[in-house]
Amino acid sequence: MIVEETVRGKIEAADRPEPCDVRLCDFDGAKFRVFVDAEAPTIVYVSIFVRCYADLYDNGAAEMIANVYEGLFTEEAEEGFDLTLCFDIANLPDDPEVLISKCCQLKRNLMAAPFEQAFMAVQQKTTPPPPCSLPFRKDEWIYIFPAANKVTVFYSVSFDDANEQAIARVFLQEFAEAKQRVKNGPPVSFKFDPPTELQSMDVTLPESHVGFLSFIIFESHVRNQERLVNSATLLQSFRSYLHYHLKASKSYLATRMRTRVASLLKTLKEAKPKGPSKGKKNAKGKTFVRK
Repeated sequence: MIVEETVRGKIEAADRPEPCDVRLCDFDGAKFRVFVDAEAPTIVYVSIFVRCYADLYDNGAAEMIANVYEGLFTEEAEEGFDLTLCFDIANLPDDPEVLISKCCQLKRNLMAAPFEQAFMAVQQKTTPPPPCSLPFRKDEWIYIFPAANKVTVFYSVSFDDANEQAIARVFLQEFAEAKQRVKNGPPVSFKFDPPTELQSMDVTLPESHVGFLSFIIFESHVRNQERLVNSATLLQSFRSYLHYHLKASKSYLATRMRTRVASLLKTLKEAKPKGPSKGKKNAKGKTFVRK
């Protein structure tokens, strides 16, 4: 959203261009930069760094960049980044919204490229690409195993905090069991040990390891382009989806605990004794103490 707002602001203010340097990071370590030099205030550069860019490039991202970002990317990326887009706001295309969408969905398109490549082989019944592993986070990988009629996706999930590990384990177990109540959804399974498909690989389990979650995508899930794109979008953002709900769960639990503590303190305050009874006077002015 920050990339979208920054690029849109530059396009809308094309008649009064100004330099800018906006840097931001995503939760998985991805970095962005929107840069406009003072010497060329109409040229906008959008750069991105992704931890597993080399693996993405070898597994579908190269073709995606050539097709989607033709004429937009520079030959050499900015130092410290993997890919840099460049365009002139003084010479915009007929529909600037398409350009804005391409800029703000740059990470999505890169991360979804291996999924879309595997799904396309299932949809068109062509030779599936080779399996690949994507080290997209520290101590976490995505494994994609394409086959003739399905694509199996494994996520290795890790959390450093013990409380987050417990919540994530419960959430992922429920996610797997929810398949029984969801029709037409992909089969989902969750286990701690590496699946059979990964036993031939050198898989190292860190101390923060929570488990492996797998999805099996069949032809019915990618039968048309809309379903294919939607499936790739959901899978490439699944780890961020999990991260969001885990943090939301921790916030909800903390709120419930604070509310409960406040209720108990109120009850204790009301239970304090009021002290000895004070003497009272009757109509004749005599003092008496009520027993």
